[in-house]
Amino acid sequence: MADNDIEIVQQWGFWVILRKLASKGDFVLYTDVDSQIEQYKKINMMFRIVTVVEFLALLYEVYAAITLHSPFVWGVVCLIMALVIVFINNIVTTQNTINELEERKTGMKTDSKKNISIFLMIGFLFNSVSLIMADGVSPYVKTTVQIVAIIFMLYGIYDTFAKLRANKNKI
Repeated sequence: MADNDIEIVQQWGFWVILRKLASKGDFVLYTDVDSQIEQYKKINMMFRIVTVVEFLALLYEVYAAITLHSPFVWGVVCLIMALVIVFINNIVTTQNTINELEERKTGMKTDSKKNISIFLMIGFLFNSVSLIMADGVSPYVKTTVQIVAIIFMLYGIYDTFAKLRANKNKI
């Protein structure tokens, strides 16, 4: 790192903050394909662990929502579900990057996966907003937000399956 004018600013646990003056060139830490693959595998493992933790939180919130019969808790369930979708997308995106790097390294084509549609996550977010809305909000507003949520979720499901179908046809 010293050869590339990179200096350590701070270390804390597994985290290291590095810096390099912009006038001294691009900041490139992992220059060879093997170290890039290794780094993305670590990132992917972190996303997988966080996804499992979020999924367990989701199960707990579903249990709480069923037991408490609370629309607010169902709103939290939808928020956590949106987070789980975001993390699954991050896992897939990171795995696609690993596949591309391995393809560059070996020259052999690997199967690339497609992401879950972002519209599905947006639908869950709208649904959580509609469930969390206070009772003082007009029922027309709540219904409108729920209809928008359903439209986003249905389109998200369609878009996700369309991506899967397109990926299957490429093989």
